[in-house]
Amino acid sequence: MGEQQKGFTLIELVTIIVLVTILSVAALSRFLGADQFATYTTRDQLLSELHYLQQLNLAGQNCQLNVNGNGFWLTATCGSPSKRARQERCDSGAVIRNGVCLNDGVALTLAGANTFTLSFDDLGRVSNCTLTAGQCRLTLSGSDRLSLCIENQGYIHDCP
Repeated sequence: MGEQQKGFTLIELVTIIVLVTILSVAALSRFLGADQFATYTTRDQLLSELHYLQQLNLAGQNCQLNVNGNGFWLTATCGSPSKRARQERCDSGAVIRNGVCLNDGVALTLAGANTFTLSFDDLGRVSNCTLTAGQCRLTLSGSDRLSLCIENQGYIHDCP
């Protein structure tokens, strides 16, 4: 008579691996909610608005980016009215016209101030920001701390 081997079959092992994977993905999504990505999303939206603002000013429009504790938006006269005509109600109850609400727990500051205005000149250079080491630094604080830099020549990028 042959000896009986003890152990798991390949099918049992694969089934357990699949179940553990599914459970870990479900549990991980509970621990890493939307708050983990809010700062990165806001950074991407701000970067897009800054590039758009820069392009508008290069095209001869006199536009500004306004920032307060609730969100950021371009001045009402900027861009195509049909493209920019939107209104957003923030979680704080504030209404942001033609702009973006800051997510809960995300703060946008420039030199420590959360209320400011940015604009570019007709060559694409930031015109109303105090430059430190040749750049204007915007800081987003939330689950992570991220910074955007605007160089004195107008180049906008992530700061290290």
